[in-house]
Amino acid sequence: MRNTALTTALLSALALTACDIQDETLDGGLDPDSGSEAPLEVQPPVYTWVVVTDTSAELNPFGAPGADICGVSFDCGGDRTGYGVDAELWEGDGDFCHAGERVNGEACFADRDDPLAAVGEPHDPCEADSNPSHYVALGVGGVLAVRLDTEAGDLDDRGLAGCAITVHERVNRDEESYAVSVCVDAGGVQCHQPRLADAPAGGELRFVVPMP
Repeated sequence: MRNTALTTALLSALALTACDIQDETLDGGLDPDSGSEAPLEVQPPVYTWVVVTDTSAELNPFGAPGADICGVSFDCGGDRTGYGVDAELWEGDGDFCHAGERVNGEACFADRDDPLAAVGEPHDPCEADSNPSHYVALGVGGVLAVRLDTEAGDLDDRGLAGCAITVHERVNRDEESYAVSVCVDAGGVQCHQPRLADAPAGGELRFVVPMP
């Protein structure tokens, strides 16, 4: 009787082990036929941020150094259109105007380093002396990141792939250049390579984001 009970216990343990192995295989573990893990499908990055980097060679001495960005808009066709809904700025070099101050003898009407000035439908025209500011100055070497979305907030999982992007810059007394990338996040950790567009003499810039 003792041997019979031991045998029954061993058979039960082996059956449990076999079930465990089968469960692991069904749950995505090793493929019993290939002896290797099943390949994982790699999803393309979803770009929703436009990152604008100032590349100006000289300072603007009048309170709005670097490129002056009035906004960013996009058109993917159909209802997939929109503009900036959030923004962050890493200021470059130069003296920025703030409301009530003076820079090089000229009065300052508004804060020109507010990144949220680039959010919403771009102003047309983008006024130099606007208050609140119609634009954000980046400073020489500064970086502005703008997140884009539709008015309904339903930009789908394709992100900006295949969309036409327009960067609206205020035309001013100096030529101020900038370069543009599209990225997964504001910090520019995962961006399309190479960068997508350059405005060597400033002005409005339009480009299309490639499909993956």
